[in-house]
Amino acid sequence: MKSPITTLVLLAAICGLLISTLHALTKTTIVENRQRYSTDQLRAVLGNASENIIQLDDSLYFSESNGKLTGFIFKQSTVQGYNGNISAWIAINPVQEIRGVRVYEHQETPGIGDKIDTRVSDWIGNFNGTTLAENNWLLTKDGGDFDHFTGATVTSRAMVNSVHTGLLTARNNSIEWTKLADRYHEQH
Repeated sequence: MKSPITTLVLLAAICGLLISTLHALTKTTIVENRQRYSTDQLRAVLGNASENIIQLDDSLYFSESNGKLTGFIFKQSTVQGYNGNISAWIAINPVQEIRGVRVYEHQETPGIGDKIDTRVSDWIGNFNGTTLAENNWLLTKDGGDFDHFTGATVTSRAMVNSVHTGLLTARNNSIEWTKLADRYHEQH
């Protein structure tokens, strides 16, 4: 006769083995799906399917139309989200005005903080057309120009801060980014 503890340990071992096997079988698919969604969001951030998107490195692209530079797309992340990391693509035009922002990965609370996702809400579109100089980069409740969504002030604040930081990064790197795009054209 087996003791209840032996049965419990055996059952736990079997469950652990099943979970490990399932994880191993689905790991590649999960990574591929995340990459596919990130790529879809990269294209969507421009809102113009006719533009070419050219990769400069893992986190930086430039866009062009008829051989003319139309802007840059870059990754921007923050760990200030309510549930941790939020990663997004930010697209800017040559004068560093935001063309679009698309979140491609987050763990924000479904039904509350996930309004940063365009599948749930168009809130993220509030950044379109904004610039560093023309906006006060705070939530309206903090005296700024950006509305928050009810129940998710932390998420809203994290996105405003992240996009603002992204624009600062773009301002500080735009000359180098343009040189990289020019070098790309020289080599291709």
